[in-house]
Amino acid sequence: SGSTAHQALASYVESVAADPWNERWPLVLQDVRPARYGESWALVDAEGDALELLPGVDPWKLLAVSAGDPITVAGEWNRAGFRPMTCWHDDRPVIL
Repeated sequence: SGSTAHQALASYVESVAADPWNERWPLVLQDVRPARYGESWALVDAEGDALELLPGVDPWKLLAVSAGDPITVAGEWNRAGFRPMTCWHDDRPVIL
């Protein structure tokens, strides 16, 4: 199972507090939707909290797989944003 955007950020903050040199943090986000976020894109959860995608990440495959529905996405978070690596559609992994 995954985390909400808020829970994911809280886990990252805890990891940086324990290791200030931690540059990347693996996350699994549950029930998020890709959406426009100002001039960029983000994964937004049901509460409206968002994790912005890294600049240069192409959101179109996420949009195609999700078809606007909530999905689970695994990837890495760093200070610049989230890099999605895999999502699940009908319980099947889709490599991004």
